[in-house]
Amino acid sequence: MRKGYVIVYALTILVVISIFIVVVLVASSNVMRVSTLSVVRQTEIAQKVKIAPVNLLMLSIDYYSSTNPLLTDKEIDAKCKNFLKNFVEFLQKKEDGEQWIEVVKDATTLQRWARLSDDLAEVITELQEREYLPVDESLESYVFAIENDRMLFVARVGNYFSYATFCRGKDCSYVYMTLLYTPAPVRLSGSSGWETVNFYGPLTLPSTSLEMLSLADVQFHGPVRINGVIKTYNCSNVEFHDSVEFGEGGPITLRLSNTTYHGTLTVNGDFICEWASVARFYGPVYVSHNMEFRGNQINVVYFYKPVHVADTLTIEYYTPTFSFEDVVYLSKQPVIPPGGFGIFKKGYEMGEVDVPTVERVPDIFDNFSADEYMDDIESQTTFIEEVIESGASGITGLRSPGKLTVSYNYLDPKMYVRILDDNGTEYVLSYVPSSSPPYNATIRCGSKLRNFSFNGVIMADDGIDVVAYPGVDMNVLKGSLGIFSRSSIQIKVRTVYEFLTGFDNPAIWRDKAMDTDDNTVLSLVAMRNVKIDNGVDLVMAVMHSLREGVTFNDTSIFGGVIQKTPLDITGKSINFVHDLRLSDGNAEIIGELGDSEKGRIHDLRW
Repeated sequence: MRKGYVIVYALTILVVISIFIVVVLVASSNVMRVSTLSVVRQTEIAQKVKIAPVNLLMLSIDYYSSTNPLLTDKEIDAKCKNFLKNFVEFLQKKEDGEQWIEVVKDATTLQRWARLSDDLAEVITELQEREYLPVDESLESYVFAIENDRMLFVARVGNYFSYATFCRGKDCSYVYMTLLYTPAPVRLSGSSGWETVNFYGPLTLPSTSLEMLSLADVQFHGPVRINGVIKTYNCSNVEFHDSVEFGEGGPITLRLSNTTYHGTLTVNGDFICEWASVARFYGPVYVSHNMEFRGNQINVVYFYKPVHVADTLTIEYYTPTFSFEDVVYLSKQPVIPPGGFGIFKKGYEMGEVDVPTVERVPDIFDNFSADEYMDDIESQTTFIEEVIESGASGITGLRSPGKLTVSYNYLDPKMYVRILDDNGTEYVLSYVPSSSPPYNATIRCGSKLRNFSFNGVIMADDGIDVVAYPGVDMNVLKGSLGIFSRSSIQIKVRTVYEFLTGFDNPAIWRDKAMDTDDNTVLSLVAMRNVKIDNGVDLVMAVMHSLREGVTFNDTSIFGGVIQKTPLDITGKSINFVHDLRLSDGNAEIIGELGDSEKGRIHDLRW
């Protein structure tokens, strides 16, 4: 972001043929459509060319997401090759250019591309007349397919480029691209001082804060993106091993103790540190507005890589245990105390400062109706008694008007699901999970037997207890299964996926999931809360609490947690392990939330 140069207008859906479209976030009952677009208008002609590629890029993305032109396999022509050559030269001057050059290589390997500026010629002309795009510069925009509904968009105006990756499809919803999703505050605290928390995978939070208190050790083994703040109090050790990004949402106020950032830290807003005791930053730091260190409680704080501040750097108190070990890039003179120049071990440089844009994480629970969502699931089911008595017409799930007790186990080649209703009636469902639902299933109740097409849904109007299948100490699942309750779900047994049985190391779960073509997923969806009982040390599932939250034990979670309310975990040691198949689209999530039809932009750059 270039302070003083850029004015961003966030407009609500403006569907036009001949004008531009800006940030759009439309959430319906069980479908999230996100078209995160922004248009920037410049008043100074000298600077317009620099920011104009963003206008052209957003126009191109909106056109693509609205019309879905077919990207056919075709050889990249001379004009496109020259465009890519210039783009790579542009990237070579960027600090993160190498990783984007790799994206370009991946995007051009498939040779599925389109020159969108040709299709948009009339619209571009009108935008030039409205002074949103310059007239006297060459304009080009392209889209390149990468894989799995992912694309690379690149636009150029003159010698300046804007670029972004873009995702569209069922696998593009934020809720499954993170191991924890909640718009509410997250608080992790110890009671004995020995508790540990590990996050293996990406953590993308629309929440306002992530607080960690009195924990022995917290490890983030994946990128972190949060709209709010991260605070650590009285923790023995907190480490972020990948990038950390704070989305736009006001000043980011940090209180840090024994905290280490190993990757890039990007703050889209003000970076305000009120208190710090032993904080180390081993990766580069980008701040789009002001960077402030307030008061005299900033001790043992070191920045080992370049720091970029687009507005003002303010340091109120000098201490020899606070320093910038590499160059600091500033757009304004720093405000520092007497003798404070010793903080800058390699000095600072003045000039225009570029800061990457951080996309704000949307809250899918805005305008989300849990009742309508559950009504939709219910419409895909039939009462169990009706299926037994009269059979089922078409594909259906199973439903009870009361409470259910459910257990399951895989005995090659079949899945067996045992269902007890609140009258004590037992039903046994069996099927071969050789592919995604629907399954050719058989259900038995006493001497009665019915064959039907099972869509993988089991639903109760009251609560559901997940218990051990008779004769086993853990439930083993193969294939996709969705368990839905209009009340609560209680997990009373260890639940595992068949392809991961015998492996207890979280790192191995992730590796095995990356290498398998198995699409097994247990989806647990409760209107109220999901509770993990004491003694249950492992749950492999995606757990959804639409109105309340998930109650944890000392547990390892392989999958994800999605809830609406604040998450407060006290006195528990937990491993959160993301199932990469959820974000790659290689797993079947029954009752999936947030099917993104319009798509979403990642990592917008210019």
